[in-house]
Amino acid sequence: MQEFVSNSAGLGDKLTAMLWQFPASEHQDTFEDRFAQFLPQLPKSIKHVFEFRHVSWFSDKTYALLNQYDDGIVINDSPRFPKREVVTDNVMYIRFHGPEKLYASAYSNYQLDNWAQKIARHINKEDVYLFFNNTAQGKAVGNAKLLRELLTD
Repeated sequence: MQEFVSNSAGLGDKLTAMLWQFPASEHQDTFEDRFAQFLPQLPKSIKHVFEFRHVSWFSDKTYALLNQYDDGIVINDSPRFPKREVVTDNVMYIRFHGPEKLYASAYSNYQLDNWAQKIARHINKEDVYLFFNNTAQGKAVGNAKLLRELLTD
């Protein structure tokens, strides 16, 4: 992990948060002890956020552990992965994977307006990170531009 973090430091001030993604096959009950041992080892020089793809991770126990170690949870918006709209450690980190088709569907103005209203409530209280991963046919770029406009109006 030290080598990974050290190599990542080459990103300089562009490295603001490190994403740790857990596969759907990783259940909380089989990994929670190792997870609790892992969190205090993470360097505190950057934020760490966790994207869980198995529903078992969405629990008060997980949220408390993340808050204890100043780590965030990812809100992923997709038709495939489970999500909870939860904020831990004053970090709102959203990955927009596409509303209907994973990585390939565009968000409507209505959907982005709904997200903008949710995000606006956090923008002055938390660190907010928004990533569009619906990149097929360039949908992410247009969606990101529209969401930025909605948030700056």
